[in-house]
Amino acid sequence: MASSPRTELRVDLAAGRRRVNRWFGRLIVDSRGLAVRSAVIPWIPVQSVTKDAIGDISVMSRIDVHLPVLHWRRVEVVRFGPAGPFADVSIQLSPRKRVVNVLRAHGYAVTDQRG
Repeated sequence: MASSPRTELRVDLAAGRRRVNRWFGRLIVDSRGLAVRSAVIPWIPVQSVTKDAIGDISVMSRIDVHLPVLHWRRVEVVRFGPAGPFADVSIQLSPRKRVVNVLRAHGYAVTDQRG
């Protein structure tokens, strides 16, 4: 099977306590591994991990509530296994993003836990 070319996607990214929106968040998907970083600003330094060490990848839905005006919306989030090196990394999907399809195209197993 031929390996897919490296793909870089703009994503809403959280790594630990630091967050960036899709204008600055980057997910780099390769058949050999994954990397996340923030563009331009060094807010989230490059974090990379090999495909063998990535662990579980799952997609789930959650409700985000924004105050002081009560506004809520359902968002979909990609999370990585709690024991893996990306345990503190999460990616919020926009409705038009193809992140899950790109991960699967590069050979990653993604568990869909959306209800």
